[in-house]
Amino acid sequence: MLISESTIRKIKDTVDCRNLIKSLGIKLNNNSNISCSEINPNHEDKNPSMAVYQDHVLCFSCGFNADAIKIIQNLKSKSFTESVEYICHNYNIKVEYENNKKNSYENKNIDILEKIWDLSKDVEVTNSFMNWMKKRNIDVKSAYQSGCRDIFPIRSKICELIKSCPENDLKNSGLMNDKNELWKPIAEIIRGNKAYYGFILPIFNSENKIVNIRYRLYENIIIKITNKEGKLVEKTIKVYAQPKASNHILGFNQLNSTKKSLYICEGEPDYLSLKTYFNRNSIEDSDVLGFCVLTKDWKDEFNNEIRKYDNIKICLHDTHKAIAISNIIQKSLISYCEKKEEKEHWKNNFYECFFPENNDINDHLVKNELNNETFKFILKKFDASQENVIDTSNKISNFNFLPLNILDICSKQPPKLEFIFPGLLRGIVGSVVASGGTGKTMWALQTCSSIACGNDMLKYGQLNTGKSVLLSGEDPEQITALRLHSMCKYLSEKEIHELNKNMFIYSISGKNPNIMDKNWFEWIKNVTINSKLVIIDTLRVFHNLEENDSGKMSELIKIMSSIATENNTSILFLHHTNKNSANNSSGGDQQASRGSSVLTDNIKLQINLVTMTSTEAKDLGIDEQDRKLYVKYVYSKMNYGSPIADRWLKREDGGILKPTDLTKKESNNISQIFGGRKGGI
Repeated sequence: MLISESTIRKIKDTVDCRNLIKSLGIKLNNNSNISCSEINPNHEDKNPSMAVYQDHVLCFSCGFNADAIKIIQNLKSKSFTESVEYICHNYNIKVEYENNKKNSYENKNIDILEKIWDLSKDVEVTNSFMNWMKKRNIDVKSAYQSGCRDIFPIRSKICELIKSCPENDLKNSGLMNDKNELWKPIAEIIRGNKAYYGFILPIFNSENKIVNIRYRLYENIIIKITNKEGKLVEKTIKVYAQPKASNHILGFNQLNSTKKSLYICEGEPDYLSLKTYFNRNSIEDSDVLGFCVLTKDWKDEFNNEIRKYDNIKICLHDTHKAIAISNIIQKSLISYCEKKEEKEHWKNNFYECFFPENNDINDHLVKNELNNETFKFILKKFDASQENVIDTSNKISNFNFLPLNILDICSKQPPKLEFIFPGLLRGIVGSVVASGGTGKTMWALQTCSSIACGNDMLKYGQLNTGKSVLLSGEDPEQITALRLHSMCKYLSEKEIHELNKNMFIYSISGKNPNIMDKNWFEWIKNVTINSKLVIIDTLRVFHNLEENDSGKMSELIKIMSSIATENNTSILFLHHTNKNSANNSSGGDQQASRGSSVLTDNIKLQINLVTMTSTEAKDLGIDEQDRKLYVKYVYSKMNYGSPIADRWLKREDGGILKPTDLTKKESNNISQIFGGRKGGI
């Protein structure tokens, strides 16, 4: 099944690339420019050369361009179809498919890359292949064992294969460029152009499934161009072209040893050179993990494999980008390990060796200069203060701030404030504070449901409906399902369909979510794109910081505020009251919030849910045995909007909270009525 053209048109009409890029954590400067390397890892763009428009991005330096789908393909390492489905899910676009009438090859389950590899894997070493390797001092046996194959002898078979493939499958295979054209080296090999002698290098995952193919040319190509004087001259250029490999890793399937050194290098030339060096020197206690590209993404499956080794030695080019990826790998690995001893191990067994950018491992190998002295590994010191900190600031400092235009403001009516429900302004962070067992999780479920389907079950009186997200970190999925089922009894069939469309519940109990971790931060930011309301249940589950540390809690609020601002969404975190407030019946006060006062001072809204006290039950004529069914809903802090009176909610069957009107019972005590002593008039 193919993605329909109408779906692709809807994406182009709906998705603003500027907002999409911001939601993915990339900062735009004042001119809506970014560095091309943020999206295109093949271009090390030192100056922001890529312009970001509403419907596409374009690099004026290298010519790279991409629409919203291509952006997701590059940054999320997804196929064309997966990228479309990802965008449609986050932008509430219905995905439509159409029958693939072009599909003429029989086995639809075998990937094109697998087919190419099946054709290539048994090709014997050719003289041209050996000559190319010899020029670069690379051991042919090492290259062949790593998967290098000469594809020129089987060009006609590859041609037949590609001709039989549907266009959409070719797009998803990575063998086509941004203009939906077959990569030129592949095309020229099929045509028999000897200038394009080359080899392929397959990339496998840990399950030995091929995920991409790298391509490298044998020879330089002579082209004829006209110089400034109008004369026709020949120019030799080194042609290098290959499909984008995203964050796929070369040699990943070879990582099967334990208690050895693991060498990580950058790109396939260094990978082959390092393997050659090991083979020539009979070094058998090491494996090589080779980057195909430098990328921000580092998957957990990589951590699970590399942590089996005794130590890691990383060899990269001496660039800011390489240093950044080294930091990401170590930080991600340390965050991934749960045991304290294992975390400490990777803080003290991670080594770096940076080669000058223009004199890398491959250059040393060609010059026969690769030896033990070349690899000067230095222990990488881990900055513990950065272990749980995310940098949400702009990468490019820009302090050209301008003052507000007072005349303009005074002459025009500012836009109205957008509230999600009374007191909750869109784009802010707030909290809901309550003791355990008060019903705050059910309140969260009902509030998210009200925003998603429009049923004002808690009688807010004003709802800004749309997408809502509930991040459930405490309750297992089964409990959440039971609560949702109980609540849906109060909704119509139409409202349930709206709920299914607009409400997103993520049950991550037991997954150790940590919003201060880069990977979790990015995930939370991505799943809350285009949402009106996000509720985090509960705050304690989503971090491992000291709650009484004002500095740490300030950073925590900043992290949530950055998501709220970038996604223009309101975030409410559920939080517990402190013991003192619970014991003294003061659960409705601002100070009832547990931990540092920052958790109240640095937010814009605080709602307290308080179980009815015995005194209140007596005043309202409620039996003592029933008072715990009633919960007072208190706006203890509200920076925006008119004051809102306290309200009562009653817990019904299934834990559902229902607004209820309670009137204070009139006293028959004569002294209280007249204000005098007992018996006095």
